Amino acid sequence: MKKAMRLGSVILACICILFCAYPYSEAETDGNMILIHKGSGTIISRENSDEKLSVAGLSFMPALLVISEAVDSGGFDIQGEITVSHAASSVRGSTAFLQANEVISAEALYKSAAMICAGDAVYALCEAVCGNSENAVLRINERLSALGVQVQYTDIQGTGVSLSAHDLAKISLALSDCDCYLTYSGIYMDSIAHKEAKDTELVNPNRLIRSLQGCSGLLTGSSQEAGYCGAFYVERQGCGYVCVVLGEKTSDDRFSRAQSEIESAFGKYHETSVAKKGEPILHDYPISGACVPKCDLVPVKDVSILTENTQEKPECTYEIAKSLTAPIKAGDCVGNVRYTDADGNVVGLVELTVAKDIKKATYMDFFTEVIRAYIRADGE
Repeated sequence: MKKAMRLGSVILACICILFCAYPYSEAETDGNMILIHKGSGTIISRENSDEKLSVAGLSFMPALLVISEAVDSGGFDIQGEITVSHAASSVRGSTAFLQANEVISAEALYKSAAMICAGDAVYALCEAVCGNSENAVLRINERLSALGVQVQYTDIQGTGVSLSAHDLAKISLALSDCDCYLTYSGIYMDSIAHKEAKDTELVNPNRLIRSLQGCSGLLTGSSQEAGYCGAFYVERQGCGYVCVVLGEKTSDDRFSRAQSEIESAFGKYHETSVAKKGEPILHDYPISGACVPKCDLVPVKDVSILTENTQEKPECTYEIAKSLTAPIKAGDCVGNVRYTDADGNVVGLVELTVAKDIKKATYMDFFTEVIRAYIRADGE
């Protein structure tokens, strides 16, 4: 009897150990992650972020970027209609249940692509935006190269492509600039209408758009090979973060890890806008060889810096020649403003250019200016 009781106690203890150990093993992660501050490009945290992996449906993100940039630039009107090709209707995975030769609104396709990453919808849109699938692949590879993502696509959906968390973060940052995409990827539930079939219900699998303040997408995906993956964009009071999580064991792990990283960043850091594109940083800067002796210098883009809440205000250093020389075109970099924290770390860099094109003065310009100066002096 005592032996039986001891055996029962041992078995019970083993069971307890197993159940207690299980949550701990689930809390540990072999997944890959990166968190980037959008305004400055500062990498807040990362883990195995450069390892190339299978990323499930997130391989559609470059195609979504090409489509979304065309929509936002006015190069493609989603108010029109599209005839679905056989190739588009044949795409597997998450789909909008499109049929070959079906005529459907581009907006319905875009909604399906942004909300649930419907592969057939992404394919059909890419064909419509680029003319055909071959051109679409060329555009995708051109865009990836411009972003510094070293990978080659052979089809719209990225079959067989491996991407790192850092690769996807670069794409996500660009996609977060597309207002149209953020509008639709932040919708939780909707539907699209087919002319000759039942409506397709759309339920966004990204639950953070409902539970995490400021989350407006971007995309989630999962597969047996890739595990649970997600790219998320969260913005609060103008401060935005992109978080990419790959290879998590469960859907809950994916969302909880992303939320934890993002909330930690909002609690620890503070964003300060230091430059607005086109707004002068330096006034009346000397320039030689031009019709005017001075000019205004402006940043080439909006720039924000990120500092810890406990740190002092960063110091700025101007890196620019004492005098500029014409000609200079607006957009040409003429110098920088460097921001450093108390430890001397660079936390922000602003490229400067002239507010407008400045032409080189000719002899006639100098002669005309002399005559004008003489007339002004004579009038006094």
